[in-house]
Amino acid sequence: MDEAMAVKSKTIKDMFEDCMDDDSIPIPNINMKTLFRIIERCKNHTDNKITIEKLKKLDDELVPINPDILYDLIPTANYLNIKDLLDQGIQRAANIMKSKSPKEIRLIYGLLVSPSSHIVQHQNSSVTIRHRISDLKIAKA
Repeated sequence: MDEAMAVKSKTIKDMFEDCMDDDSIPIPNINMKTLFRIIERCKNHTDNKITIEKLKKLDDELVPINPDILYDLIPTANYLNIKDLLDQGIQRAANIMKSKSPKEIRLIYGLLVSPSSHIVQHQNSSVTIRHRISDLKIAKA
């Protein structure tokens, strides 16, 4: 990743400034597929030759309305402090909920409602949440 792309991320920009002598910067706990997706998006957003229409199409491919991808992309964009990507990811996650019923939203995000107390409890397991999303996709097919 060249420096022009890296400055899209405030976190990486700060790391560059702190580690001027090093050839590499440690980026812990980031899925490689997600990192490559983000690098490709940063390349697109620093290329002045790409038209706005083409950029939108490329963004749609790199930041799709797909819960599995967004679950990795949103926290990574937050960690790397890429505000426009974070905003885009959150907007796409919100778009997932637009046409869903409350029951479908609870299923997608792993929220359970206790029948006796009507208290919403969150299951803190991305594996469970992803499994529930797969169930929802199968149920609708």
